[in-house]
Amino acid sequence: MPTTTYRNYWLPNIKSTVSSTYFGTQGAMMLIFTFPVLFVASLSCVYLYLGRNSDGSKKGIRWQYKWDEVVLSFAEVGNIALAFLFYPVARGSSVLKFFGLTSEASIKYHMWVGNIVTILFTVHGLGSITLWRITHHVNKMLYWDFADVANFAGETALLLIYTCHPVDHLEVSVEGPYGPASTHFSRQDTLVIVSGGSGITPFISIIRDLIFTSTKTERKTPHHVILIASFKNSADLSMLDVILPISDTPYDLSKLHLQIDAFVTREKVAEPEDKMVIKEVRFKASPTDAPISAVLGPHGWLWLGAIIASSFVIFLILVGIITRYYVYPKDRNTGAIFSWSLKSTLYILVVFFGIGTTATAAFLWNKKQNAVEAAKQIQNKGSPGVYNSDRELESLPYQSLAQVTTVHYGERPNLKSLLLECKGSSVGVLVCGPTKLANDVAAICGSGLAENLHFESFSFKW
Repeated sequence: MPTTTYRNYWLPNIKSTVSSTYFGTQGAMMLIFTFPVLFVASLSCVYLYLGRNSDGSKKGIRWQYKWDEVVLSFAEVGNIALAFLFYPVARGSSVLKFFGLTSEASIKYHMWVGNIVTILFTVHGLGSITLWRITHHVNKMLYWDFADVANFAGETALLLIYTCHPVDHLEVSVEGPYGPASTHFSRQDTLVIVSGGSGITPFISIIRDLIFTSTKTERKTPHHVILIASFKNSADLSMLDVILPISDTPYDLSKLHLQIDAFVTREKVAEPEDKMVIKEVRFKASPTDAPISAVLGPHGWLWLGAIIASSFVIFLILVGIITRYYVYPKDRNTGAIFSWSLKSTLYILVVFFGIGTTATAAFLWNKKQNAVEAAKQIQNKGSPGVYNSDRELESLPYQSLAQVTTVHYGERPNLKSLLLECKGSSVGVLVCGPTKLANDVAAICGSGLAENLHFESFSFKW
């Protein structure tokens, strides 16, 4: 009001508009000064009147609505966390592989999400029970609504969580080492394997698979494989003897270009052979023996993708049929007639059926193909092999293994020098052993001194 615009423009317009023979020039003043005050006072009276009449019935339960909203929010957030609960432990999951994770190494994430889900659902349950107790509706604890939330089922689940998991003893499960379910090491030009002590364990199967693949198949393998193994004592060198695949067919190590550098750190010279006698027992191989392979064969990821897609299509078809011809005639899309529990059970059964059908079909097809290939291999075998009962164990493959092995006594491997000397556009570096060893190798690969090094770690712990 105390502005030039108001005095020169707004006030003259208001006076010219509201001036009449009834109010005269006071009409503008009444509109500006009197009407707003009286209008607000009148609305306040109406608000207070309505509030007085409603407070008696709603003031006492307003906090109950807020409490119920908060408790319901815990349940909704818990459902979101529950949706991600089993992703970290889905063995063979393509989602985890896409992000470079494994189910074994992701167990900690499963535990974190599981604890969050348990806390959220517990708070929701305790909050709901407390509210029912205060409002004298304890009988809701036994509700199992036909077309709504089943309170009794949720309470039973919470009781089972805390009563069926006693903590009076510790359950210990031992497995490992933990690493990628399947690595892409076969795509690398050069593969460097670094192990310390028992850390060589996961690499035995990898080297066996590479030897078998380079000898018996046409699949691509690294041009050069380097094993850098560190041991405390020379007696541990016997672990290198189990690198060769156990089969009755000889293998040619020259196709793989395997190089083994073994380091014995606590001994300056080699121990006499009479002190290194290690008893080894091998069984005669069966003609049907073959290296372990994936359940879905060499094209496992394609088969897994086909299983996921086809099982989802089956799920949609069956759910559509069940909904159209069984649920809809009774419920008519109201959501208040057909039992939610029965509908959820039907959906779960359809999921199991779809996945089970497609996975079984894929497994049987691959099993049939593997049997055909195995029969061809048996027919093509024309001479006894390495592990025939009439032949000594120290045959040609073992002589070849000794030729590619260099033992260094009284020293530790110079990892930086060995890794940076590796040639090739893509060098895969696999490591398993003490934490310091893995950290040193990771630091070298991530230092930027060589752009062709690709680090992958295996571990005996999460």
